[in-house]
Amino acid sequence: MLYDLLRDLYSILRGTGAVLWFVWPFMFVCGLGSIVWYAHPQSGESEADSERRRSRFIAAEIAAGFALLMMFCAVGSNI
Repeated sequence: MLYDLLRDLYSILRGTGAVLWFVWPFMFVCGLGSIVWYAHPQSGESEADSERRRSRFIAAEIAAGFALLMMFCAVGSNI
C-alpha cells in the first residue's frame, strides 16, 4: 500500500520534472537565494516583520526541497 503510493508519487514527480525541465532549476536556485536572504534578521525588524520573514524562509525551503526532489526523480528516470 505505502509502496504503491510512493511509486505513484515518484512517477508523478518524474513526469512533472520531465515536462517542466526548465522550471525546477530556477525554482531551486531562487529557493536557495531566498533561504540565504531570509535567514538573517534585518536591523530594526518588528515582530510582525520577523514572523513574515520566518514564514517566507520556510516557504523557500519547501520550494527548494520540492525542486530538488523533482530533479532527482526526473534525472533518475533517465539513467
